[in-house]
Amino acid sequence: MKKILVVALFFTKVLWACQNGVVCSNISCRTMNLDPVIFKSDGRAVVGEYFLEKDKDMCAVWKFVIPKGAPLDEMSGLGSPFVRVNISCQVKQNGLSTEVWPSPYAPILSISYSNLATKMTAPIRSETIHLIDSGRQKGRGGISVMDYYVGVMEEGTELTVKLTRPGYLEAPIISVNKDSCWLTYIYRKGSAPSPPDPYEPNDDPKSAYEIEEDRLEASIWDGKITKPMDVDWYKFEMKKFSSFEIEVKRKGEESKIAPNLELFNEQNKRLAFVKGRESATLTWQGIGMFYLKVTNANQIESPEMKYLLTIFQK
Repeated sequence: MKKILVVALFFTKVLWACQNGVVCSNISCRTMNLDPVIFKSDGRAVVGEYFLEKDKDMCAVWKFVIPKGAPLDEMSGLGSPFVRVNISCQVKQNGLSTEVWPSPYAPILSISYSNLATKMTAPIRSETIHLIDSGRQKGRGGISVMDYYVGVMEEGTELTVKLTRPGYLEAPIISVNKDSCWLTYIYRKGSAPSPPDPYEPNDDPKSAYEIEEDRLEASIWDGKITKPMDVDWYKFEMKKFSSFEIEVKRKGEESKIAPNLELFNEQNKRLAFVKGRESATLTWQGIGMFYLKVTNANQIESPEMKYLLTIFQK
């Protein structure tokens, strides 16, 4: 079915009160809603609604862009935010509202983000989601949520949310529109949950996180060593003979990591090793699949062993 593209303006709104289940009663908490700039779906279109149905995978995609001037000064002083993905849609099975159904019929929610100006990216996070049927409520009712840890908020950053209905006739029909998804940035001083490492598990070459070709010259923005003997592996492919530089450095003033950086080829032969203090940099050239190994020379346990990994193609 031909995809239909709908473009809409977005707006931001800062509130103190309860917003999407987030209570902000004082200056140590702020929220900001973000609406999509682009919505598209390959579902069956009926007067602005898109029905994800039939015996093939169908999806809806919302794209968000962080506006100029964000975050506000009153927010940035509260530390790193996390994002709550809100979904409000109708979910029907045999014409009746439904909320729970087992895999493989459960819908999948995915989210990722990137910033072309700063070359910051994060891996796609996907998980099955429990959708609450919004019924016939006007506006946004029956909200399902998923928290996503972004760590940064910069102008021009793009976040993409994708809702996929598996292609089974037994799966419920989902109807969505451009207003069915919105984001809530949550700043809460001193109580923000500790974000998980989005690249784990990547403790050996077989489970190495792959840096895809279209994101190769990009920063891995929130890598971290989570325990004294933790090892992080990444892999990337040079499809033509190229020179490149790899840098790993501390992320944030609190980080105590002393990063070691090792480069391997596909045969597990070590090509280069650099022992760093606050950072480590190596240059190489070649073609094919390469593997990066990041370790910490400071064998101490700390929640702040964060680093920034960047690959520069020359």
